[in-house]
Amino acid sequence: MPSAFGTKILRLLLLFAMVPSILLAVAGYYLATETTGLSSGTTEDHFRKLADYYSHRTFSNIQTDIDNLAQDTSTQTTFIDFAWIKSYEQTTWLIRDTLLTSSLVSLVGDAATRKQDGFVETDNLVIQYSCREIEDSVFVCAGIVHGSGYTSMLSSYTSDRIARLSSLQLHSRYLLFLGILFATLAILSATLAYYFSSRISRSLSRPVTELAHAAEAIAGGDFNHSISTTATGELKILVESFNHMAAQLDTTTALLTQAERVAAWRHIARRFAHELKNSLQPIIISLYRIEKALSDTTAYDSVKESLLAVSDDLKHLTRLADRFSQLAKLPPPTLEKTDLVLLLQSVADLYSEQLNHYNFSIELPTKPIYSELDPTYFREVLHNLLKNAMEATPANGIIMLSLHQNDNEVQIVVRDFGKGFPDDIQKAARMPYFTTKSTGSGLGLAIVEKTVNELSGRLDIFSAPGKGTTITITLPKAYKGHHHA
Repeated sequence: MPSAFGTKILRLLLLFAMVPSILLAVAGYYLATETTGLSSGTTEDHFRKLADYYSHRTFSNIQTDIDNLAQDTSTQTTFIDFAWIKSYEQTTWLIRDTLLTSSLVSLVGDAATRKQDGFVETDNLVIQYSCREIEDSVFVCAGIVHGSGYTSMLSSYTSDRIARLSSLQLHSRYLLFLGILFATLAILSATLAYYFSSRISRSLSRPVTELAHAAEAIAGGDFNHSISTTATGELKILVESFNHMAAQLDTTTALLTQAERVAAWRHIARRFAHELKNSLQPIIISLYRIEKALSDTTAYDSVKESLLAVSDDLKHLTRLADRFSQLAKLPPPTLEKTDLVLLLQSVADLYSEQLNHYNFSIELPTKPIYSELDPTYFREVLHNLLKNAMEATPANGIIMLSLHQNDNEVQIVVRDFGKGFPDDIQKAARMPYFTTKSTGSGLGLAIVEKTVNELSGRLDIFSAPGKGTTITITLPKAYKGHHHA
């Protein structure tokens, strides 16, 4: 198995699969032992010994009578039922049982030629005989005739013995069958246990393993990591919760990064604006004094254009210092529930004359959509975005402004189909004082992002060279009756 978890599941399934198989094999062996034990081995052995003893005793008695007849044919016998003396010339009966027919005598004679002691069986009689040679080519044959009772007993014994032998054979075959059955069940159980343990392990351990790897990735700084494993039940809820947590962590980290970046640049902007204003103030005063001193002289005309150029640059630097001060010292916003439909429409109406030079479209819902924000600051956000879109789009180019909502959020989308910019510039576009234009302070998007962050929102920028730029502002929705002053 690929994991320790899967190995434990395999062992558990094997335990549940093998125990019933072992119990079945033990029960089968017990039933085989009980059902095939038709007669005990001890009883059969005693019965066989008793039969052998009786047969041996009978032959011994027959031979005793034969010995007596060999000495004196007129001797009275006490045990045998028949006897005759056979020579080449004739056969002389000494004793003859009435049950002996000519055919039976012939059978006994034929048997005696093959075996001196033995049995001749018919349908209802068993003749036990013994033959001895008393002189050269002279034989004495004698024996007893067993009746139907003996025949029945012998038949029963023979049947019981055959049944016992068959039972033993059946027993051994049944045990072989049980062995094969148990082996088959064991192999089948092990195969099924391996198959199901593999499936259970994949369905249970894989999501847990991927959760562990995802946690390691997030611990390493990859906050955009998510899990795509298909799981069910509680594991599915766990995976979805983890992905949601990772997404929230990524968003929170991005917001913190943005806030830290803006805070750092606010500090730099405050220092820069302070130092710039300190330097500009004496320059402006000095320029004013020079202009006043030369205004009544003939030399004024020769330096007038230079003084105007310096004055214009000083005004530009003053405005730049003011913008940096604005970034560094914006007062906290005053939030109020604002209808974004009316706000976006009023800003679009304000820019209607400039937007007439473009293929401009606005998509707004028919019903009010509210969000908690500072209308003054947010107007500045919309001004910056529309101004950037118009500067990036050629005449008659497409500019789109739209407002959408879902259960908890609203989205404001400003899209242009201008020149766009590559990925590396997308990352730097949020930085204060970054611009790709020959004019401008580069503070527009920095102010936009600062304002959106203070509203617990999110600013997303997507741009591609030659395909334009899409800027999406996501804000929390304000519900009816909710007001924050």
